[in-house]
Amino acid sequence: MRGFGLTVDQLAPGVLRVALSGELDLSRTLLLDSELHAVEARGAEAIVIDLHRLDFIDSSGLGRLLSAVRRARRGGWRLQIVRGGAQVQRVMALCALDRMLPLVGDAEEALAAVGVARG
Repeated sequence: MRGFGLTVDQLAPGVLRVALSGELDLSRTLLLDSELHAVEARGAEAIVIDLHRLDFIDSSGLGRLLSAVRRARRGGWRLQIVRGGAQVQRVMALCALDRMLPLVGDAEEALAAVGVARG
């Protein structure tokens, strides 16, 4: 079993990235949820959840992503999700979430999608 990593950084003025790596399962979703709420409370115009280094996600992790999208819609900030690895994308496709989530290929596409140029 591989560990789980989470980092938060600023991609551009007003845009925060939450980058995930390793395996996101039930034992890590509370940490993810807590960090996402903390990032949202910072008042960023946009949040990018970066899954490109994530190797595994289970249903609890998918649920946290859906919750973040709903909060963004209600709260009025923009949210983009950078696609994960092949296994992560396969799980999303099986659940049809690849058609429901605001997915992009990389951080540059995320910035373009939220209307911000890298500063």
